[in-house]
Amino acid sequence: MTSCGVQTDEFTIETWKVLLDDLDAKDFEKSVIELLKNKPSFYSTDNIPGLIREGAHTARRERIKLLEEKKRREALPEKRCGKEEAQENLKKIKELLDHF
Repeated sequence: MTSCGVQTDEFTIETWKVLLDDLDAKDFEKSVIELLKNKPSFYSTDNIPGLIREGAHTARRERIKLLEEKKRREALPEKRCGKEEAQENLKKIKELLDHF
């Protein structure tokens, strides 16, 4: 049995499972989707599990970076004004715009 030109016998499927089983499901899914979107064809010499692992690690780094950025933003003190101050600021902006 072949899929995309790659042999997919029982041994190959079990081997891939062992090679990819430790990956986070979301990272794995994102990697497979990106791989299939960006690689139009596969050859028998392609290390597809390696490509999937590489993409999953990239997805994980991106996910961690986004989480760290979110934490950083949440740690910043919020500076919000009350309704009255917001209305006063809006009034000042309108006055400034009237001069142009």
